[in-house]
Amino acid sequence: MASAEILIAGKDEFLPAFDGHNIPVFFGCDDRYLPHCLAAIASIAECASPEDRYDFWIVQSGIAEVRIAAVREWAGRWPNVSLRFMDMTAMIASSGIDFITTRDLSIATYYRIFAPQVFSRYDKMLYLDCDVIAMDDVGKLFREELCGCAVGVCHDPIMEDIVRKNPSVASYWREQLHLESGDPYFNSGMILMDLQTMRDNDLQRAILDKIGSITEKSLLDQDMLNSALKGKARYLDSRWNLFDFLLDETPRMASARDIYLQLFEQFAEARKRPGIVHFVQHKPWKTDYLGSNAGRYWKYAAMTPLYDELRKKLNAECSCARIAGKNILWSLQSLNYRLRLLCCGANKKEKYRDRIYNLKMLKKNTLRHMRAVKSLR
Repeated sequence: MASAEILIAGKDEFLPAFDGHNIPVFFGCDDRYLPHCLAAIASIAECASPEDRYDFWIVQSGIAEVRIAAVREWAGRWPNVSLRFMDMTAMIASSGIDFITTRDLSIATYYRIFAPQVFSRYDKMLYLDCDVIAMDDVGKLFREELCGCAVGVCHDPIMEDIVRKNPSVASYWREQLHLESGDPYFNSGMILMDLQTMRDNDLQRAILDKIGSITEKSLLDQDMLNSALKGKARYLDSRWNLFDFLLDETPRMASARDIYLQLFEQFAEARKRPGIVHFVQHKPWKTDYLGSNAGRYWKYAAMTPLYDELRKKLNAECSCARIAGKNILWSLQSLNYRLRLLCCGANKKEKYRDRIYNLKMLKKNTLRHMRAVKSLR
């Protein structure tokens, strides 16, 4: 088995793995998301150009050495891949910053902010969230010109639409993020970083300084980045951070049908040739996944050394007894919403229609997951 070599941020020096054609990609990760991070890496490696070398980093804390050793041995199946682990525990502890975490916002979310410092021997790197799947060679993305900008990113059409229509969100943007409602806003699940430009402009410090000044926590990490990098981002083709629901054949929410259809049209070209698919809301390894793209994830998850772990969890979630219980609960909830729909005011009807529609989708997708489990056994 390969050694569980773990490099320490702030102590060890990190050099590029290859002398030429080096495509560096890093993830911020914890033990909970490690299986999904490996699925992302497998998808990138399978879509890779044979002419390039892919220099992967998993920036983490708390992952057991035995798991790291197994993962490093697994990565050896691709001759043009290097996979290394960096431990951020000491650097985070010594930063003196009180990082805000929630159920959905782990400390690993903040690791990417330190990239200019910890990857001081790199001039450019690609950051990806763990809940993505590559459908084209990311070497093409890495070679995108940033034209003097610090980062290359893709629009977040959902947030841009919300702020245009919601005065309270627009006010929050203006007062705390110093963004106007017409300003572009990016999703931070894919960031192509010009690390030298970020170092020259001390953008790491500028981003970290935002932590104490933003009160809304739900999208704190993404809001920090958008605020600090205003005017310093180049917007790239949306195919490189394409939300998974844009690959669905039909909208997921009945009341939002018009919005979804507008987005389908807006991203028509990206939908034809997706580069990176990002599972932004419901996750394909959960039985409550509402979309039709779980197969894209499971194709690569099945290649990883933690596949059995994922399969057991899915098996447990899809047990006949558990599914029967869920179906009874969902039927009761649906009946409750239908009764409320009959007597509620006009302003709440769309909300209950959405909930009824989503319960219908949950039942449908649970059956799809059960079939997937059977095929995976």
